[in-house]
Amino acid sequence: MPYFLPKTSHNIRQYLSDVEDRIAPEFAARHDQIMATSESHFGMLKERVGGASKEVENWSKSAVEGIERGTGLKVGDVVRRGQEAAGKVRNELEAKVPAEGTKMEKVGYVVEQRPVAELVRPVAAAPASAPAKSAPASPAPAAPSAPAAAPKAAPAAPSTPSAPAA
Repeated sequence: MPYFLPKTSHNIRQYLSDVEDRIAPEFAARHDQIMATSESHFGMLKERVGGASKEVENWSKSAVEGIERGTGLKVGDVVRRGQEAAGKVRNELEAKVPAEGTKMEKVGYVVEQRPVAELVRPVAAAPASAPAKSAPASPAPAAPSAPAAAPKAAPAAPSTPSAPAA
């Protein structure tokens, strides 16, 4: 629910927390302690995963060196070229991401029976003498081009012959 209704979820969580503090203060204190402990454990988990990725990187380097020594193949060159290509692509993508605090303008909406997302793009810095552009108005829903057809009647159920009277 927080993903789809973040403000509503926050308000509900805040209300329930206030009720918990008023009705069961001992439980609320224990709940806060559990949440703090969970947060610190999650932080430690992130650190360990980061350390594990370094260990995997070191292991892969030693494996490549072992293959090169054992077979004479230049596997390290191929791996290095692949890493360089991936690094170039990563740098290109990072260059396309707008800087934090860049002014954005609305360019459209993603709609599924109701708007679910805004499409935005960075706004080019306007010269000092030019007036600022306002965001375009949201598009009006398209009017139907032809009158709606009357709903079709459901087909009648096939009649069953009645059993002969005895």
